[in-house]
Amino acid sequence: MVNRFDLKDYLSAQDFVAKLEKENLVFWYYKKDKIHLKYYILLRFINKILGIYLVDIYDIKYLCVVSNNRIQLIEGVELSKLIVDYVEQHFPESSNEFNKYDLLDIITETSNVSLEKKALSFLPQITSPTKHDTRDHCHLFYQDHVIRIDANNMQSISYDKFDSKVFESSVLVRGYRRNLGRSRGEFKQFVWNLSGRKKQRYLALMAVLGYLLHQYKDPANPRIIVLIDQIIGELETHNGGTGKSLLFGALAHMRNVVEISGKRKGSARFLMQSVSTSTDLIFVNDVSKYESVENWYNYASDKFIIEKKYKSETVIPADQSPKICITTNHMVRRPEGNSSARRLHEYEVSDYYGAERNPQDEFGHSLFYDWNQLQWQLFDDFMIDCIQLYLQQGLIAPPKINIEKRKLLLEVGVEIKEFLDEKIEQG
Repeated sequence: MVNRFDLKDYLSAQDFVAKLEKENLVFWYYKKDKIHLKYYILLRFINKILGIYLVDIYDIKYLCVVSNNRIQLIEGVELSKLIVDYVEQHFPESSNEFNKYDLLDIITETSNVSLEKKALSFLPQITSPTKHDTRDHCHLFYQDHVIRIDANNMQSISYDKFDSKVFESSVLVRGYRRNLGRSRGEFKQFVWNLSGRKKQRYLALMAVLGYLLHQYKDPANPRIIVLIDQIIGELETHNGGTGKSLLFGALAHMRNVVEISGKRKGSARFLMQSVSTSTDLIFVNDVSKYESVENWYNYASDKFIIEKKYKSETVIPADQSPKICITTNHMVRRPEGNSSARRLHEYEVSDYYGAERNPQDEFGHSLFYDWNQLQWQLFDDFMIDCIQLYLQQGLIAPPKINIEKRKLLLEVGVEIKEFLDEKIEQG
């Protein structure tokens, strides 16, 4: 937060007030020995000293704090507390010239007027930053700097030199330092295992991660990523624990991810109410065999509408909307034709993990939660490699294992398929 009037200056109350006066930021006055507020000057003080602005996000205005090119959305209650905290911490103690506690009293007493919505509408307004990625560049936001990635290079940029403001909700809780040892981290090994330890399928899975991490979205060619077990669940086998959810869950350590259950119940009207304007990915977990992927086409390719109970709806343009990824144990139903072929990118996950083996047993601890700094560095390095592979080659079609057989089963059903197999065997 901006702080230009700090107690470390050891100013007397008179000098402190004079310093504020110089910039026309004295937001109170005395009349008949009673303190009053100057509401417009208070707004200037809130803006200049606390860094408070209005930000317009898809035609809805929010309060925010701007510091070091980073934007933190706040509520009105938080603003009141910021003002009181600042006065308590930075204003000098009461004296003959100034009474801090009378000022605090009047701020809290009149907050329903001075800090109400109409009054705050006079604050300066900034334009909301959109998704920062372009067709050829991807950005990752760490605590200490921004990493700009293209197909062959990466660049570190300080926030004050970055060409756009960044929402605090997009900033990762960790810093980043490139690990030059290039040893294989646990997550990289995990992805290798999910690919069945086959190079072409491994590269295809890396490109999937790169696509989902890249915020740029071509509204003319949006893809829904579907992870499905290579073992055919349509034959009534009970699969699970193959690592699909853990793979997509890893993306939440890089981007803003909202997870939605694939087992829909009730009305779909408020299905997206947990999604916000800063959401990068929607992870639909464990879609049932009765669900049609057509239900997700509009979310993937059209303007994205968020409806929340008792609140105005938010409309996000198609090119700024979240990407969608799905996990399922079954072949998802889809309409026939080109619309499905160009919208779906399906990847069959190896059966390396399952009932007999899981990542925790293999690595001796949980991925992510029990990691040291080295594993996080290796994880970040690998994810950047995935982004660069995607920027170089786009999505890579993985070699098919059981996809065609599953499509047949989806069309004719297990019983008819088994009946025909039996007749063919009989000649």
